[in-house]
Parts: sequence; C-alpha cells; structure tokens
Amino acid sequence: MVPVITQALGGMLVGLVTNYCGSINKGIAFVCGLAVSAVCECAVTGVMLPWNALLALVFVAQGSFMHTKESILARERAVKKKD
Repeated sequence: MVPVITQALGGMLVGLVTNYCGSINKGIAFVCGLAVSAVCECAVTGVMLPWNALLALVFVAQGSFMHTKESILARERAVKKKD
C-alpha cells in the first residue's frame, strides 16, 4: 500500500510542478535530481557508480537539454508567428 501512495503523491507533485513551473523547469529539476541522487549514492555507499550509469546520466542530461532548447525555440517561433 505504501508504494501506491508514494507513487500517487509523486505523480501529483510532478503535475503541480509542471503546471506552475512548466515542462522546461521540470526537465532541469529532473536532471539535477538524477545528478544529486548519483552523488548521494556514491557518498553513502562509498562506491563509484559504474561507467554505464554515468554514461546514462550524461545521455539523459543531453536529451533533456536538447528537448528544453527545442521547446524554447518552438515557443519563440510561435510568438513571432503571431506578430
């Protein structure tokens, strides 16, 4: 029952963040959260993350950056189109 409640609360929190901050800020927060989780895991366990986990973190960060950049460009194009 606890996993269901935490997943539901997490989903509601993500919805609120997306609603009030937008998807761009949510993406930035997501990548920062992954990086903080990786650093904390290394600090707690004292073991370096495997190379494939570090590579995955880099890929996720790059993909989020590309999505964010495209979202900003699309918004700017839409504004110019209205004018």
